[in-house]
Amino acid sequence: MPARPQRLVVSFCSLGLALAFVAAGSAALDEAARSGSAQAPALRFTSGSLRVVAGQAAFVAVAVRPVGVRCSAAVRYANGGAQSGLKPIRAVNGHARWTWRLAEKAAPGAASVTVACDRVGRRSRALMVVRPPIPASVVVVKQGFSQRLSRSGTSSSLSFGVILANPSPDQDALDVTVLVNAIDASNRVVQTATARVAGVAAASSFGTAGQMSLGTAPVSRLELVVQLGARVPKTPLVYPVLANAQIVPSRFDKGYIGGVDGELV
Repeated sequence: MPARPQRLVVSFCSLGLALAFVAAGSAALDEAARSGSAQAPALRFTSGSLRVVAGQAAFVAVAVRPVGVRCSAAVRYANGGAQSGLKPIRAVNGHARWTWRLAEKAAPGAASVTVACDRVGRRSRALMVVRPPIPASVVVVKQGFSQRLSRSGTSSSLSFGVILANPSPDQDALDVTVLVNAIDASNRVVQTATARVAGVAAASSFGTAGQMSLGTAPVSRLELVVQLGARVPKTPLVYPVLANAQIVPSRFDKGYIGGVDGELV
């Protein structure tokens, strides 16, 4: 009779040990699952350009497991065009990187960068392409002149006017010089004058004028040469406003204009 309780004790101890092993095994599996879920994806982007100006360089870098797999990169622009020159490479120490230069005329908008690695999969990310700033350039959109002989008939005076335009929406043109050549019927330069303008704002126009004294040869046309001193990002260029303008007749030559009076405010 005394041996019977001892067998019960042994049975209960064995059951307790079994339950303990089961609990420990379950905890180990849970820990392994948590550890596995915390690991980084087998392929992920580590860095890369997010916004780039057309014509400039861009790059993308990835981390990949296992080490040494072969990876390729592809770039598709907003208009469907593909980037050329991206060669497949092997991931050294689990990393791969590509650098390329966008074409000057790369389509602006959202581009797609895709990296694919053998036996691992692929990942994609967006790259925003923006157009480069349009450089300032001053062009002559209108011009005119008038020539008048002097009273003595031995000389003449020529008055001219020029409308300049800067079509760039991104840059202002500063320190603009306009060389004005008076050309006669034989295509000869008979006189030259220079007009200077402090600046022509982006996407705007500006008028300038002047006069020159010359001989009696009739001028048939003007030849204009425009030079820029500097191009700068557009800023709010403030031009003076003309108020109370009036045309004043000449005091010496009846029927001719002596000038234009007004106020700059």
